[in-house]
Amino acid sequence: MTSRVIPEHLYAVFRHDGDISYLPETMKYTWGSWLPKSNYNYVEKPDFELCTPASTPNSSDKELFLYIPVSIKP
Repeated sequence: MTSRVIPEHLYAVFRHDGDISYLPETMKYTWGSWLPKSNYNYVEKPDFELCTPASTPNSSDKELFLYIPVSIKP
């Protein structure tokens, strides 16, 4: 396991619930639909996923949050 300190920043957060095989659909929505239509721009900062305690290592069902660094469009 690696520990990192991520600087404070504005993040758009997306929740994925369910089978991990559907994660590409969540990513497709995030990057292909939501972000282009939003009032935000992607920022070259660390993005990350946060798995909750409800997610077990051997289960295909996951609850995780995708954190995408953004800035408000001018």
